[in-house]
Amino acid sequence: MKIVFIGTVESSYVSLEEMIKNQIKIEAVFTVKNNNFNSDYKNLIPLCKKNGIRSYEINNINDRENIEELKKINPDMIFVIGFSQLIKEEILRIPKYGSIGFHPTLLPKNRGRAVIPWTILQEEKVTGITLFRIDDGTDTGDIIYQEKIILDKKETSTTLYEKVLVALRSAIKEKIHDIVKMKINPTKQNEEEATYCALRQKEDGLINWNDTANNIDRLIRASTKPYPGAFTYHKGSELIIWESELIEKDNWSAIPGQRVEIVKGKGVKVKTGSGLILIKKINYQGEDYDAWEIFKISGKKFGSVKNI
Repeated sequence: MKIVFIGTVESSYVSLEEMIKNQIKIEAVFTVKNNNFNSDYKNLIPLCKKNGIRSYEINNINDRENIEELKKINPDMIFVIGFSQLIKEEILRIPKYGSIGFHPTLLPKNRGRAVIPWTILQEEKVTGITLFRIDDGTDTGDIIYQEKIILDKKETSTTLYEKVLVALRSAIKEKIHDIVKMKINPTKQNEEEATYCALRQKEDGLINWNDTANNIDRLIRASTKPYPGAFTYHKGSELIIWESELIEKDNWSAIPGQRVEIVKGKGVKVKTGSGLILIKKINYQGEDYDAWEIFKISGKKFGSVKNI
């Protein structure tokens, strides 16, 4: 079985590493050059060199030269894991036994983009990962294997991403030999159960301090690393909030966005449209800080526009 692997992020690395551990021979790896677009970018080249795997650093998998190279390799199967570029049907037709993809939800639920943040924003209690056969739709192919993940009440994108990687490694270990030996029974997705997630932009993380403390905390948890982060403005500069905590007792009368109390060693209490929130970890002017170290005086207000 001649296998080509395409990927460029943490999930790609985990999958490729696990395939190598399970003695799966990889003919070639195609990975995108680091352009800082993916905050979870992972360089696959050292792993390839260590294991004697031919590798290609590319800009776009759909460039003619890459398509022709894939045709020369003539793989029996292609694995596409952790790769955001939409792959042309011409490439998907190359492998004799098709292409295998991965999605960090229980398909057909939450097809599409930015699904880890959306899973938290939607207050899902259960999610998971899916290995599936890639067809010409978006995450619509037949399901090969799924593994469930239970979300905690205070789940963040960071912790959920880590759970996804653990589940993905487990899935590769469990099913890789069956997949390459074609000992699988893929099942069709139920289109009536399909839901979709749209791409999220950086500006979607802008905090509206008139919103409730619950909603703001959820936005912060959903937008945190490896994503760009929920943000506000302080002295005209963007301030990213990586970590927060809900305060049960609200005993402050204040304007939404106003910093009402500095709690040494813990964070900064901020008034919202309903309730208080404790801001704990931040990034300001390109540097990460504990929030209480930066704000020494309470009473000032965060802004939702740059000039505040």
